Amino acid sequence: KKYHREHGTCRIPSDYDDVKLATWVKTQRKEYRRAIRGEKSTLNPERIALLSTLDFEASSLYEDLWDVRIQELRQYKKLHGDTLVPISYA
Repeated sequence: KKYHREHGTCRIPSDYDDVKLATWVKTQRKEYRRAIRGEKSTLNPERIALLSTLDFEASSLYEDLWDVRIQELRQYKKLHGDTLVPISYA
């Protein structure tokens, strides 16, 4: 709650000074996604509700970037017919 109050988000970076908190949040993201998909998770409905009160974001910055990159790759394939993106492509 303190981090959310100070930063307005639950997106704690993996290199955050409080390694225990960063690791815990990473685990909660994984368990939250499992629960949402209906898979076995350590999070019960009460814990999910608590995370939701903090506007908990189940995706990490890496995953958000991955989503952006996959869209870019789709666009590249649409334009070029393949996914053989040269290193020099910008």
